[in-house]
Amino acid sequence: MSKDAAVYSRGRTYYVAGVGILFDHGTCVPADGVADYAPGCIFQKTDGTADACLYVNQGTLSSAEFKPLDIGALLATNIPVVDTVDWFTAINAETVLAEIGDLLLANSAAAAGVGPSPAIWSGAPLLEVILDPTKGFYLFDDFTKYGGLAVTGNGSSQGLTFTERTEGTLDNLPTIPGGVVALSSVNNTADQGGTMQVLGCQVEPLTGTTIRMEWRVKVSEDGGQCFMGLCDDSVTAAVSSSDAIVVNDLVGFYRDAGTGDTDWTAGCADGASADESDDKATSVKTTYHKYGIVIAGKGGVTGSTIKYYFDGVLVYTTTDTADIPLLLMCPCFQMDGDGTDIVTMSIDWMRILVSHATGLCRET
Repeated sequence: MSKDAAVYSRGRTYYVAGVGILFDHGTCVPADGVADYAPGCIFQKTDGTADACLYVNQGTLSSAEFKPLDIGALLATNIPVVDTVDWFTAINAETVLAEIGDLLLANSAAAAGVGPSPAIWSGAPLLEVILDPTKGFYLFDDFTKYGGLAVTGNGSSQGLTFTERTEGTLDNLPTIPGGVVALSSVNNTADQGGTMQVLGCQVEPLTGTTIRMEWRVKVSEDGGQCFMGLCDDSVTAAVSSSDAIVVNDLVGFYRDAGTGDTDWTAGCADGASADESDDKATSVKTTYHKYGIVIAGKGGVTGSTIKYYFDGVLVYTTTDTADIPLLLMCPCFQMDGDGTDIVTMSIDWMRILVSHATGLCRET
């Protein structure tokens, strides 16, 4: 201790010349107005309880004013956050952490917006999967990389595989900002058109696995045989006038002979039997809509489900495990003519997340 500092009053205080008493303790808190206590001096009341144990001088050297430190419950809500650049709307640590959690979990803001729907994506382990490929895999395609895409006949281009069934084309739409690919029937002949598949993105229903898929699309005309969702890659006509879905492993939204011109059936099949529910969504031919599916588990396993979403709202749930797919599937979009008009399916974006609770969804 320097010569300018000394033990003061029975060895209980610490005093610095010209500054004042820095620490003190006892059973009696100094009265307001007393001198020699430095601003910020700590007084420990040795017989105090709860929030009457520790005091701070909020007065001056010449006139002390000791106030108790009200610690309260140690909750994150008691920790204020100063955010001068407005990164967050929150004002304390707890709510800031909640906002960060929303960002890390890819939570979404509005069901009616043009982006991913919160009912599907809020709480999804997106960052965990991106950082650790043993936990699953993720694909988001805004179709911005397909400049010059023009496929006629059967073939592949830039990761997309196109199958022409008599008449059909797959093309990008360079006049639309943000990237859009168009699947067209070319003519107005019923059951003729094309199918687009993403063969490099294979998903497999498994116990403990959750498969999320959502896409935004516009179908230019009413009617026509069409399918959107996941399907066995060996199948290029998921639906037809003969209602052929029962022989395929698939899940999605589609129109077939039993579906109204503006309505969509939600359904799935395991290659032997199907679960279908008609008129679960009604689209407008001049408007983009969002369609989504969430597969939890696999066919034949108790508790497995498939949920179907239209414009961010849950419209149907499959609980019949006998019809939930069992095998590998890939993204599949089919657009056939309706017998009256050329029909075009314009796909704006597609998002897929496959996550497994135990990290077993990769080849070993």
